[in-house]
Amino acid sequence: MSIKIPENLKGLSDSEVKKAQQQYGDNAIKGEQNSAWYSLLFDIIKEPMTLILIAVSIIYVLVGDLGEAAFMFVAIVAVTGISFYQDSRNQ
Repeated sequence: MSIKIPENLKGLSDSEVKKAQQQYGDNAIKGEQNSAWYSLLFDIIKEPMTLILIAVSIIYVLVGDLGEAAFMFVAIVAVTGISFYQDSRNQ
């Protein structure tokens, strides 16, 4: 089965693509690179959900429920570790 594509919808030829790349550059977004691990970790820690979890952990310590506080701290470390791993793979 052959599909007939109208001439005006076929796109650029290889030579037209190379010419456009030379004139305008690659079709890519140039973002900032936070390659330092501590910068990435700081960005994760200052997220609102992480700050709320840290605040709840501190409240548990102040109230005297050390078991819940320890569980929350372990959860924070786990979530931060997973986020750090995923974010470092994306860069």
